[in-house]
Formats: sequence, C-alpha cells, structure tokens
Amino acid sequence: MSIVPNILHQPSFSAFNQLRPPRSISQQLQDSKDHPLPEKPSFEDLFKFHIANKIYTLEETLWMKGQRGRSSFIYNHGWSFIQCVDGRSGGAFWACRYGDIKGRVAIFDAKASSSPADHLRKAHKIRKGDETTDSESPHEVQNAPFKRQCLDFSGLTSKKVKSIQEPSVGLVVDANLSFGIYHNPYFQSLISQLDPQLSELPWSQSSITRALEDIYNQKKEYIRALLLSADSDIHLGFDLWTSSNRHAIMAVTAHFLTKQNGPQVLLIALRRQLGAHDGFNLANTLEEVIIQWGISHKIGALIADNASSNDTCLRSLFPRLSPSMTSRDITARRIRCFGHILNLVSKAFLFGNDAESFERRSDAFCLLQQDEEDLQHWRKKGPIGKLHNIVKFVRSSPQRTQRFKRITREEIDQRSGGILLCEETQREVELILDNATRWNSTYLMIE
Repeated sequence: MSIVPNILHQPSFSAFNQLRPPRSISQQLQDSKDHPLPEKPSFEDLFKFHIANKIYTLEETLWMKGQRGRSSFIYNHGWSFIQCVDGRSGGAFWACRYGDIKGRVAIFDAKASSSPADHLRKAHKIRKGDETTDSESPHEVQNAPFKRQCLDFSGLTSKKVKSIQEPSVGLVVDANLSFGIYHNPYFQSLISQLDPQLSELPWSQSSITRALEDIYNQKKEYIRALLLSADSDIHLGFDLWTSSNRHAIMAVTAHFLTKQNGPQVLLIALRRQLGAHDGFNLANTLEEVIIQWGISHKIGALIADNASSNDTCLRSLFPRLSPSMTSRDITARRIRCFGHILNLVSKAFLFGNDAESFERRSDAFCLLQQDEEDLQHWRKKGPIGKLHNIVKFVRSSPQRTQRFKRITREEIDQRSGGILLCEETQREVELILDNATRWNSTYLMIE
C-alpha cells in the first residue's frame, strides 16, 4: 500500500516566507521526518528544502537500495544534496554542518572533496581523522542534527595515498608545473577514468603544498642520515648561477663513499647568495649549509672553479670548521674544477690567452649596439670569428632566419634528387650562437 506524501512540508516560496529569517538546513531537514515517501517514489515525491531561493533534496534519498554513499570524511561533517532544476536533478553540493549551526552556510561543489576539506581545516581546524573541532564543543558536535554515521573509508590505504602523493608532487617539481594542474578538468577526468577513488584525494593547491613540505622534510632526514653514515670524508663542490629572475644561487653538491652503495653524489643545497660575491660572503653561505646538515666534522676537500674569490672563501671557511688547520692544509684541500680548466684551455686555443677580456669587449659592443665594431672584433679571430659573425647576422633578423631555413630545405631536396628520405624539424635547422657562459657553445655552433 503506497503512502501519499505530505506536500504541506515542501518548501514554500511565498512572499511572506521571503520576508522571514531563513531557516537553517538542519531545521528544514527536521521536517523530512514528517514527510513519508511512497514505496516507489519519483523525483517529485522527494522531500525538498531551499537555500538562497534555490531548491535542493538530500542526495542519499536518490541512492539505490544497498548502495554505499560517498565515503570521504567531509560527509561526517556536512550534508550532500542535489539541486532541483526544472523538476529534475542538477549538480551535487556539500554544505558545512558547523557553519549551518552558526547561521553562516558554506556550500561547495561536490565534484571533488578538496575544497570542502580545505574549508574544514581552515575554518574549523578539522583534518581527516579528527573527531571534534576547536571551534565547537564536543557536546555541540555530538548533538548536531543529521550527522552522517558512515565511516571515513575511501578504499585507499594511507600507504597507497602516500605512494600517489609523492609522484604527484614530483611531477610538479620536476616539470616545473603550477599546483593548479590538479584542478585541470582533463587531469580530473583522467584520474576519474583510471580510478574514481582517486578523486577523493586532496588535490587542492594548499594540500599539495603541505604534501610537498612533508615529502621534503622526510627526504631531508633521509639525506641527513645518509651523510652522517658516510664511510669517507664528505667533499663539497659549489658554484654560482644566476636565475632567470636575476637571483644569484649557490649550488652545493656532496661527494662521498658508502660501503653498501659506493660513490655518492648528492645536491644538498640551492641557496640564494645575498650581497657581494666575495670570498667572505661565499664562506658564510657554505658554513650555513654545512651546519644545517650537521657535517662540520666530516668535511674533506672543496671543489670550485679558478676564481680568486673561491681561494678567499676557503681561507675564511676552514678555520671556522677547524681552528687548528694551517694555510698549507687549506691549500691541500682546495681542488680546482678539472672541467673548468679544460674549458679555459679550449678557449685559449680559440681566442688567445686572454679570452675573458676578449669576451667582455664583445659584450660591451653588443650593449652599446655597435654591431660593426663587434663584427670587426670577432673577424680578427679567424674562422671561428667569421662563423660567429655569420650566425649572428642570420639570427639578427626574422627574414634572414626564414630565408636560411628555406635555403636549407632546398639544399636537402637537391641532394636527395627530389626524394625526401627524412624531414628535419625547425629545431634541427636552427642556428646556435656561442656565448661566454655556456660551455661547449662554440662546438655546438660549429656542429
């Protein structure tokens, strides 16, 4: 025998109701107890309530018999409901139970749980696994109406969650992506296709930022333990680099041996270098890195290029680490970068014994836009200088670059007799201009 629903409890949107203070969600849901449903209810039979002049119904009333509902922990702290649009079901939403108690309803799209989870964490100090909040007493939480009794079970173990978070954070770091990549609809669609349960993971920017910090701290402790367990002295290599936003960065690498894994090379710091790049400031930065890792007692030799400031750096640093160290000991622990020596030798063959002065003068011509003087300056260096001028001439104009590529394609066609055996990409026919700071740039220009 079917039971006719009591339509008197459906929300009324008369002008008088609009002038009254809005009823809370929990107050409206209390009325659903007096709203029995028929055995086979239609969408029109479901109990409905309103928020900000829009009509909604509880999502759980649409579940099939025996169907398990949403499993994220956020549904222990709020309601899931469906918007009613033209008599049909619309989008799914989540409302915070604690905000409703205080008369400040917070509603979020239920497509992902990351935004509601962030709201619970920031507004109510609730995180996954918490039972109560700092802003509400246990009595309020216990007696709050319509609290969902389902357990927080997403089907993913904590170990599985960590195994997913780590490569996710690694993707952002390694590929230099924005944290917003996880909100991209194509990415969300991809993970939903792979495993719908993955959408329950916290993908918000703040969640990924916290995961990045946690993983960084975990890996840092692992590296610290590895350094302290080294079976040899720890030798440090360091060099300065200027980032695209004009920040001076010092990179520090550690070289050591372990009985189990043999030679180890680890990047242990990318530290911004403030102030002048003199030896004293470089020593201050290196000392901070060494103290941070707790390896002052294990430092062996230091590897750096031939700049005189690096000599000053070591004369300032080593006495801080070991006051008994003599100047002769410091000299013995100063290793000059072999790659830098080879680069200097190669440049001396190409540009003479004062290659740096030659390059500084060329940079000055470029800065003053004295192109003719710069061409004559390079022409004195024989075939390498002439090739430099040709490449610079072609690259200085988009029209010349296009013509160069067209001539290159025509040359390929003539050599192949009209049969194109392979097609070279635009990148492959791009001319490379040598510069003073990039090693092997002259070789790449010739090649």
